[in-house]
Amino acid sequence: ESLAAQLALDLAVFRGEEGSWKSATIVVPNPNVKDYLRGSFAQAFGAVANLKFRYLEGFWTQHANRPLLDRATLLGSILSVLQDRNSAGDPGLAPLKSYLEGAPEDLKTVQFSQRMAQHYERILLQRPDWIRSWDRGLRARGAEPAALEAWQRALWRRLRKAWKALENPPVPLMDWMDDAAFSEAPFPEAVFLFGMSHMAPVFHHALAKVGTRASVRLYLVNPCKEPWDLDPQLRPANGPAMGEAPEGDDPFSLQRDRREVILQRWARPAREQLRLLAGVAQGDFLGRFQVPGTSALLSYLQRRILSHDDGGEGPAGFDEPDDSLRVIPCP
Repeated sequence: ESLAAQLALDLAVFRGEEGSWKSATIVVPNPNVKDYLRGSFAQAFGAVANLKFRYLEGFWTQHANRPLLDRATLLGSILSVLQDRNSAGDPGLAPLKSYLEGAPEDLKTVQFSQRMAQHYERILLQRPDWIRSWDRGLRARGAEPAALEAWQRALWRRLRKAWKALENPPVPLMDWMDDAAFSEAPFPEAVFLFGMSHMAPVFHHALAKVGTRASVRLYLVNPCKEPWDLDPQLRPANGPAMGEAPEGDDPFSLQRDRREVILQRWARPAREQLRLLAGVAQGDFLGRFQVPGTSALLSYLQRRILSHDDGGEGPAGFDEPDDSLRVIPCP
């Protein structure tokens, strides 16, 4: 509610005297968040008009001036490569040829292509460093087992070769950002992103690049205050480049920098995202936390999670009945 109220205030300031006549672009993660914001804005403004809601993937497609590579294109391209006779003689694809032989060959080919389209889509967003390595004919660092990585690399390079032969080839988002056409893409003057619990690293870099020519404002949920909320000088340093990945399983030491086990187990995705964004963005972080004021056990736990102290004095008499927090066993 606090985030939605802040977004409503920022929208009013952005629109100024033009009010609802001025168009605004809001990027949301799913239909539920879109409906929630519409209801909140209707209460705040009395009417909702000229708000362009987009989902994250659709936002890039909507403003692209080059054909972006998507899952449907990946699927069709993989099917085409697998049915190409020239691919049959590629020793790197021998494991695929062996797997796809025998009935029902067509069904296996289609199902395999669907799974690989999803797999490559995830790699393009989450591990662009693997794609950069494959494009150079190198093994992807950290990709195991080696036998699986080898034929995935060979298939990817076949796809790249097939796209280069097209008059207007599709480009992944990571490549479009490096293209001169990106600077000429018709992005809106301001973009509001609301409620993204986690975004792929490629999206972080793409938003940072849009932010060099437009206003990009993110409204994100984080379970606790971070060190830079108390001291801006403690903001994380620049993060890895887009073609690189953070080192180690816990690159930001989130498993050992706080004593709350609940944060270590369930808060890591949101906290990591903030650090990744801090490494690529040039803007400011503004916290809008609400500190619970009651003496209930749940409020005490919330204060401990939110703050960097011990949460203050606990509820008087822990032995007394308090149904504000319940632990339900799930056998």
